[in-house]
Formats: sequence, C-alpha cells, structure tokens
Amino acid sequence: MTTGLWMTVVIYLKSAHCAEYLAKYFHFTEVQGYIVMLSLCWSNLRCLSYCLDDVQEKYKFVHFLSYCLYLPTLFIGPFIQFKDFNENFFGHQSTCLRERFWQLVVDLSRCIFWIFITEMSLHYFYINALAYQPEILQRMSNWALYGYGYCMGQFFHLKYVVFYGLSTSIAKFDHMKTPPLPKCIGRIHLYSDMWKYFDAGLYKFLVTYIYLPTLRTSQLYNKIFSSLLSFGFVYIWHGIEYNILIWTVINYIGICLENICNELVKLAPEVLNSSWRRRGLCILCSPLLAASAVSNFYFFAGSDVGNIFTHRIFQSSLMGNAALIFFLYGCCQLSLEVKHCEQNVYAKKKIS
Repeated sequence: MTTGLWMTVVIYLKSAHCAEYLAKYFHFTEVQGYIVMLSLCWSNLRCLSYCLDDVQEKYKFVHFLSYCLYLPTLFIGPFIQFKDFNENFFGHQSTCLRERFWQLVVDLSRCIFWIFITEMSLHYFYINALAYQPEILQRMSNWALYGYGYCMGQFFHLKYVVFYGLSTSIAKFDHMKTPPLPKCIGRIHLYSDMWKYFDAGLYKFLVTYIYLPTLRTSQLYNKIFSSLLSFGFVYIWHGIEYNILIWTVINYIGICLENICNELVKLAPEVLNSSWRRRGLCILCSPLLAASAVSNFYFFAGSDVGNIFTHRIFQSSLMGNAALIFFLYGCCQLSLEVKHCEQNVYAKKKIS
C-alpha cells in the first residue's frame, strides 16, 4: 500500500508541474498559475502525511479536510505534520486569548518590519533584476560578484521569513504549533544544517517519511542511499527542471562528502585537541560551503547565473580562490561559534 501511495504521489507531481498546460486550460494568469502550483505542491505533502499517519484509518474525513485545507498554510506553507496538526487543532487549548493576541501582534510586527526593510533595500539593490542581466554579472569583479551572491541568498532568506512568518503567526494564534522560521543563511556552513534550519517543516517531512523508514542500519552506505531517495523526492517536488537538477545533485554530493568528513574527523589522532579538530573541520567544510552557495545560485536565479559563478571560481587565479577559501573558513568558524552559543543557552534553559 505504501509503495503504491508513493508511486501515485510521484506521478502526480510529475504531471502537476506541467504548469504551462494547466494555465492554458484554465486560462490562468502567470501569478494565478504560480499560486495554484504552490497550493497543489503543499497540499500534496499534507495528503501524503495524512495517509501515512492514518494507516489504521482511525480518523474521520473531517480531519482530512481540516488538515489539507487549513487556510493559513494552504498556499505558502510551511509543512506541518498531520499528527502535530491533529493534536493542536482538536486537542485541549489552554492559552488565554490575550496572550495569543499579543503574540500575534509581535509576530506580525516582525514580518512588517522585514517587509519594509526588503522593499527599501530593493530600491537600491536590484538583486532580482540582475538575475535577468547575466552580461552585467559577467563584467563584475570577483568581490562584487561574490557580494551579489551573498545578497541574493539573504534576500531569498528574507522572502521566506516573511512568507512563513505571516502564515505561522496566524496559525500560532489558532493554537497551532508551527515549525521555526528559517535561520539566517549567513551563520550556517553545513549542508545538513541548511536543510534542517532553513525549512524545518520540509526537513521533518523528508526525515519522517523517507530518510528514517529507509535507514535500516547506521552504516555510511545506508545513510547515502537514504539521502539519495530524499533528494530524489526533493527534485521531483520542486520541479523537474535543469537548474533544479543541478541544485539537487550538488546538495546530495555535499551531504555525502559532509558525512565522509565527519567520519574522517572522528578518526583523527587523539593527540589533536578539540581546537585543532575544529580547525580541521572548518578547513574541510570551506570548499563545501562554496559549493553550497553556488548550488543555491542555480536554485535562486537559474542555470545562466549559476554557470557564471561556477566559471568564475574555476577561472579565477590561485590567490583569488585562496582568498575566497580564507573568508569562507572564517564563516565556518563564526557559524560554529554561534551554534555552540545556542547550544549552551539551550542547555542552561533545560537545567533551569
């Protein structure tokens, strides 16, 4: 039954991404077609979550409709697992209205602030427009091009902070436990952390329904195989396009190399203290961080822009790439320090 369900989902996603034919048939505008495709893709995850969580068929049809057509997350996400939704939506609610209202005001104010910052910034930094002018990007120096890539990632992050922030603000007011908002990409240096903290809802879906069910052992080869299945679904779900394929393949290779690097660090001689182990890990992760950034450029702006960054790195001088790796090494150290500070704060809260 589960195999048939997955096959149906894959076939549906393959056909659903034919947005051009769907728009022509229903006479949608470009914006309308995009919104319909978003809602269909998110609804697909919710339907799949309901079917896999309700194997014993103990829930009613009204639970299915309430979950799949829940308005705050219907069009722009994020994904909420059916078990979590059912416990919060139909469970006992104890939070008072005043507390929820002020939390809603705070959350919406945060979203409005970032909308204002984004709109104001776009009057001076033409991040999205430059993606359609590759000839301008080709004339940029290394520092200007890499700076543009960093800004492109930050604007993409702000986009989902606003999207997910608006939907989760209303959902939390409705007693819903929602995934956390995306963390800033400037403080994430690992592939695994990027997937874990940028879209926590989608990450939970992949881990719960694909990765863990296929992870029979803790051996490295089994982890690589489970990751392959997960990224295969990511590719189909995001759209079967060339730039999505490149983004998915690079991310999969990066995850595999990251697992291998972690195993190598564990095998390092015990004479190396924690500081040297950390330095070694950052040195190994610096090229992976560069590959992660380039793969995201394929995802953000398409193959033409991604190819420009790829060619620039391979055609750059040895000193230019050494400077790039040096700064990425600093980013890795900063990311680890922020991560350790968060872990210490969480540990203190847990003790208290």
